[in-house]
Amino acid sequence: MAIGAVPGQRVTARIFLKIVKPLSSCQKGVSLVVVLWVLALLMIIATELVYTVRVDSLSAANFRDEAAAQSLASAGITLGIAEIAAPYKFVVLDEDKRVGFLKQDEQYTERSRSFELGGGNVEYVIEDEAGRLNLNTAQREVIVDLFRASGVEGAGLDIIVDSIVDWRDENHEHHLNGAEDDYYMSLPGPYGAKDGNFDTVEEVLLVKGMSTDVLYGTEKTSGTEKNGHSGLKGIENQLTVNGDGKININTASEEVLRAALGEGKAQEILLRRKTEGYYTIPAFGGAVSSSVFTIVSTGTVKGLSFKIRAIAEKSGNGVRVVYWNEGVLPGMGN
Repeated sequence: MAIGAVPGQRVTARIFLKIVKPLSSCQKGVSLVVVLWVLALLMIIATELVYTVRVDSLSAANFRDEAAAQSLASAGITLGIAEIAAPYKFVVLDEDKRVGFLKQDEQYTERSRSFELGGGNVEYVIEDEAGRLNLNTAQREVIVDLFRASGVEGAGLDIIVDSIVDWRDENHEHHLNGAEDDYYMSLPGPYGAKDGNFDTVEEVLLVKGMSTDVLYGTEKTSGTEKNGHSGLKGIENQLTVNGDGKININTASEEVLRAALGEGKAQEILLRRKTEGYYTIPAFGGAVSSSVFTIVSTGTVKGLSFKIRAIAEKSGNGVRVVYWNEGVLPGMGN
């Protein structure tokens, strides 16, 4: 042992030298691979984190825009109800077939139902339920004429109309081409016949022979048939389940007037509306005013739209909502 040396110092130095001994080529290669794997893993984690944050941000933005669009749509419904609640004597259509309310015999002044609000847009329309054929009160022959005008023909027409009558009547005897419980209970998803009034127009889809093509229409394509019919116009906008069944001759469509009153009276009414604007005195058993309306309101914010469809009924000075349906319009999101 050298003079002044501390016992164990030489051993410690040897250990230190052994530790700091340069790595071999093999060890360097392994270390590099480990570092690369760690970097790759960190990149994957970072990419996933960025993606998650972006998705969460977009989801939050869509949720915010959807809520704003819903509020705008609700505002349109409120404005529509305000129009219905105001005093009026006649319910008419303008040249663009928009429903208008008149207090007396006067010229209808167009009212804007589309405007910007709160960074978005709201647009609403009002439709007169009395301008449609009532599924609960219309006679069989009238229903036949309306469905035939929409493009339904042959045996399919008889099946649908007889089944509609069977669905709403209280007895359990079906018409020649109709259906009662025995038919509906034999379906894969069995249910019974209503034996009562329709609650919504969409309920007619439960009736034997009906389909979405018949109710909502198909594109008119030459030589193409769907469900035994071609070029179906759709009948949804011609039907209602609200009101007393009296047709407003100021707002009813040509199809409804023809089905309910016949070709001659329908043409007379349409000519009078074209030349004089509207009726002020009821004629042909119809009405010149209404108390039940559909309001369809759409709120749009940054390309995302929200739609609300409500049916409002006026009674005295008050208005109550009897139907409400809402949702985001497909294909309109960011």
